[in-house]
Amino acid sequence: MARYKSKSGEWLAIATFPGGYIIGWASKDTCADDAPLGDVKDSSTDREFKISCAAVKPFAVYVIGGDYVFRTKTAARKALAAANLALHTAELGVEWPDWATKALAEGWKAPNGWKP
Repeated sequence: MARYKSKSGEWLAIATFPGGYIIGWASKDTCADDAPLGDVKDSSTDREFKISCAAVKPFAVYVIGGDYVFRTKTAARKALAAANLALHTAELGVEWPDWATKALAEGWKAPNGWKP
């Protein structure tokens, strides 16, 4: 899945964190650990933030200080793939079912012509 880039030029990236990895919004001027995804910002009105949080939450093993933490880089990559997919499909106005998002993160390839 291609990396999603917001209109403001930000993208999701993986950063190391004590006890694992986190995913956060990054730009040419900021690092992913400056704006990590997590519960602390659930009151945010930022649509992209809410969509990406919902997509990665099932992959997180625990929450530290409100930030979703992933035990391995592989788990973080799967969560990142799910978030990018969720953001791309939301941009198109299409919502993928949960099972399809999780299957894609696990490496499933949708057949040609398949639509959610």
